[in-house]
Amino acid sequence: AMRLCIVNDEESIQETSSNITMHRRIALLLLLATFVCGLPSIIVSGNLFFNAESGEQWWAKGVTYQPKEPNSIHHDVLADRTTFDRDFPYLRDLGVNVIRVYEVYAGEDHDYAMQKLEEAGIYVLLDIPASLPGQSIDTNNPTWNEDLFNLFKAKIDAFSGYTNMLGYVASNEVSNQASNTPASAFVKAAVRDVKAYLRSQNLTNPVGYAIADAGDIVEDQQAYFACGTPEERVDFYGVNIYRWCGNRTFDNSGWNLFTAELENWPVAITLTEYGCNLVRPRYWTETLALYSSNMTSVISGGFAFEYSQEENNYGLVNIAEDNTITDIDYQYYQARLDEVNPTGTTLSTYTYTPITVTCPPVVVGKWQAASNPLPPAINPGYCSCVLQSLTCRADATSAAAVINQTSTVEAVYATVCSQAGLCDDISANGQTGSYGGMSMCDALVRVSVVMNNYYTSRTNPTAENCDFSGFGRIQTPSTSLAQCRSTYSVSSSTVATSTSEPSSTSPSTTSSSSTSPNTDSSDSSDSSNPSPSSTAIGSSSSGGTDPSTTSPSGGSTSTSSSNGSSSTRSTSSNSENPTSSGLDIDNDANALLISSSLLVGAFLVL
Repeated sequence: AMRLCIVNDEESIQETSSNITMHRRIALLLLLATFVCGLPSIIVSGNLFFNAESGEQWWAKGVTYQPKEPNSIHHDVLADRTTFDRDFPYLRDLGVNVIRVYEVYAGEDHDYAMQKLEEAGIYVLLDIPASLPGQSIDTNNPTWNEDLFNLFKAKIDAFSGYTNMLGYVASNEVSNQASNTPASAFVKAAVRDVKAYLRSQNLTNPVGYAIADAGDIVEDQQAYFACGTPEERVDFYGVNIYRWCGNRTFDNSGWNLFTAELENWPVAITLTEYGCNLVRPRYWTETLALYSSNMTSVISGGFAFEYSQEENNYGLVNIAEDNTITDIDYQYYQARLDEVNPTGTTLSTYTYTPITVTCPPVVVGKWQAASNPLPPAINPGYCSCVLQSLTCRADATSAAAVINQTSTVEAVYATVCSQAGLCDDISANGQTGSYGGMSMCDALVRVSVVMNNYYTSRTNPTAENCDFSGFGRIQTPSTSLAQCRSTYSVSSSTVATSTSEPSSTSPSTTSSSSTSPNTDSSDSSDSSNPSPSSTAIGSSSSGGTDPSTTSPSGGSTSTSSSNGSSSTRSTSSNSENPTSSGLDIDNDANALLISSSLLVGAFLVL
């Protein structure tokens, strides 16, 4: 994406050209506006990053940047000019060429911060998810659907016009133990669809996923996101690594083994977090190794964790009442970055033979995410057509309106999904690879499909069977499901009701402690999507903020339910008048409505 240089202050032209006529001044402004400015794109080719203009190999010399502000849980640091002005001089003077930012919001204005960073030669690696409920892939109740995809697209649209956008992190440490590895299937589906969207917009930003270098799933997780077709595997693999503590070396820190394992990997590798703090001060000797010939042909640099001092004690600077004090760690890292000068290959001369990565098999208790099929690709046209094919549907006019009626939607699911087969069309199981054909649709379509399944399963259905306490209504279908499948090239096998049963080893209902220190990118559950592996329909997660004692970034993990519910959905024979749920379907009773706002802003970049 290229951006035209825009003259921000005509008065500056006027001051230096006071004798120039107005016509000539306008001509000068137009001439200046024709020059393309900004930073060159950074692309991935093979397993390395390259400067797209010069063709030179590129390494991230970065730091993670997400300072917390008092009384602000969800803080967009690139939209808060006061915060950014306070921090920018220290980021610039640190000598980094990129920052990793964990949380932004599409509707905010990021022009000022992005322009200042661009002028300093600093790129941005952006995590797309956010810690607000429904804005990320939940560890224990994972979903991938149009609602979440629209949020991801909005952020991409908001940042796509900046030339210093390095790339996007689709999720951070969603799977951190064997029991929640099925969630990785949904992350990989997100990577696939985000990459497809970028291609459709003629954008070349790479898309990756960040994992913790911990636990017994590391090798399988590495293979999972690097296997398959180029369209579905990551462009780069981010590792949050904290092996090198204190006075270690490349060989005795384990970095030698880590690097050897990833040599000739078919995707690029970068350290999305590093910097063990068990020994203080941190001399950052690992930074010297990272940009040495031992690693530069395999690992494309990394990001020191983290800029500001938080509860987990990893900060390079201390901030108190807007007074910034650099820690000795800052000074050592600054010195190391100034000292390193990596050399590598060029895009025109680069050759390598990638290894073939085999997708890991599903093994209960080890790796439990199916590689094929992945959750269905987002298909808005098909989902809209499905809604028009239904006889019974939600009365709401938008997905946002459905999401705002949390308790009513939960009651619908609790009632209908207790009956065998009626929710299979929207179910999703990452372990078995069983996905309902409408599981990728938005909240309005999903709940409407379930309501219609209930309605059509009744003997001689009436309008009462579609009332759902005033939540539903009858419509005259304008098309058929068969026609929708034909129009949007969706096979009947893809959308057919699933006959597979939920796995007995579904993801854990208890959030594990995180395995690395970041707490800013918490993944939250979708409150309107039931899943065969979920523990409670519509449960919302809490974004835990306690740092791990082993490694500090665990923002993506979360509990599967904020109300402590651990009951699972049961299946039973079809009943005309179910009474076990909290919603009386066949009588027009008022349902309790709990409203929560979901704001999706659109940011237009000139």
